[in-house]
Amino acid sequence: RLPEMTRAFLERGITNFVVIYPVYIGSMASNAKKIGVSLPAAGKYFMKTVLTMENAGLPDEILFLNVPPCFLRGRENLAIGLDQFNTVVTDPDGKTTDLDLSANAARVHSPACRECSYADRCKGVDGNYVRVWGFKGFAPIRRAAGRGYRRNILLGQ
Repeated sequence: RLPEMTRAFLERGITNFVVIYPVYIGSMASNAKKIGVSLPAAGKYFMKTVLTMENAGLPDEILFLNVPPCFLRGRENLAIGLDQFNTVVTDPDGKTTDLDLSANAARVHSPACRECSYADRCKGVDGNYVRVWGFKGFAPIRRAAGRGYRRNILLGQ
């Protein structure tokens, strides 16, 4: 229902979105087969939602967290985490957390990642996801498509 929910929010004037794919820990991990959805199954809805945003004239106002770029083909630039956060958070007790280190600590790469043109930028997928779903559907992107690729498709080039 992601595309329908996005349209409903757009109708209410909400125009900026971050789709957060779940991390499979705790209750999410123990109930994954009942309430979870694999990245390959979710991918088609990610892309329908991106098209919804593009049709609304807001192609860059949606981002995806915990989604490797291979599940956003042609729209890889919408994957959060391809670039460094360069952010350190300090709690009230003075303890610091480097968001780049903490966000990537549990990530792993599939064997297909070695051949991907995003191998140097993509941090992979959460290791808990792999324990539940495996690496089915992971496929290398042979060239960095990014924005130019999308614009060429839209212009028919």
